[in-house]
Amino acid sequence: MIRRALARTESWPSVAVSAFLVLVGLGTLVEASWRYAPSDSALAVAALQILGSLSAVAIGIGIAWLEAKTAREKR
Repeated sequence: MIRRALARTESWPSVAVSAFLVLVGLGTLVEASWRYAPSDSALAVAALQILGSLSAVAIGIGIAWLEAKTAREKR
């Protein structure tokens, strides 16, 4: 019984980290902070920030998927 309770609580930090990463990535995309970059490097800054925010979303989804898969295998 104790082992099941521990298994349920082990996944919460991973879920919290993955949700945070997804929210940060989506927040960066919605905010569009590259609009405020100097005009000579706006294209490079925009490309890197879009790539970074999409990477954060992908990593967050990947962590959540791996945690769900391992939790399902533990049962």
